[in-house]
Amino acid sequence: MTKKQLVGFGLGISSFLVLISVDPPSDMNPLAMKAAAVSIMMAIFWVTEAISIFATSFLPIVLFPILGVLDSKQIAASYGHHIVLLILGAFFVAKAIETNNLHKRIALATIKSIGTSRPKVMLSFMIATGFLSMWTSNNSTTLMMLPIGLAILTREKEMGADTKRFAPALMLSIAYSASIGGTGTLVGTPPNLVFVSTAQELLPNSPNVLFTDWLKIGIPFVVVFLPVSWLYLVRFFGVSGDLQGSRTVIQKEYTALGTISGAERKVLVVVILYALGFIF
Repeated sequence: MTKKQLVGFGLGISSFLVLISVDPPSDMNPLAMKAAAVSIMMAIFWVTEAISIFATSFLPIVLFPILGVLDSKQIAASYGHHIVLLILGAFFVAKAIETNNLHKRIALATIKSIGTSRPKVMLSFMIATGFLSMWTSNNSTTLMMLPIGLAILTREKEMGADTKRFAPALMLSIAYSASIGGTGTLVGTPPNLVFVSTAQELLPNSPNVLFTDWLKIGIPFVVVFLPVSWLYLVRFFGVSGDLQGSRTVIQKEYTALGTISGAERKVLVVVILYALGFIF
């Protein structure tokens, strides 16, 4: 273990032991205090990576039954909740898109269509990222698009171009558009699903929020705020000019992908059916 991990492990365990040992406030449920102790320890473990991030996620399965917060059946059911499985399915779709370079084809085709000036490249990335983020987790979409953006920035540096202002603008454009695109559909980001699930539990007599209901709010939001955030980033960072050797680089990268493969076609069909299944 590194020094950071050792410190994190010690701090996490210490915080846990202290919180379960002290008396909770008079108006606080003792079980809530124990749940907070586990949560804080997990947060410290995640931030410092004291133990595997994945292993940390399973600590409640062991600790909650021992502490009496939830029994084994309740905590296991939470891990198998339909929202969790839905998020897991979105990650599967994102992995299939990434493995078969479908995201790269979409991004490069968008750049070719819109243009290769620096502001237009940013807009292309934001449109492609926002669209993908509407159907897969915004975290997964960001991880898929960042390597493409980094490849363009690396090429710029090799050509001797100054990327001090363009680099952070391009990286932020990917992050912002993933978050904005994630609000477009019910499955775009986990908090959307958690909200709907929680609302149904707290307000059982209210009508359920359907996928199409969410689209009526989400799509206008995406359509408005993608260009707004693009304009803000371009003006704030003063992005202008063309990429060095941009047309050649983009065309070369797109040509290197070759014709669309059978695997890409299959993934595209699955994604289309996936989207239509949610909408209808």
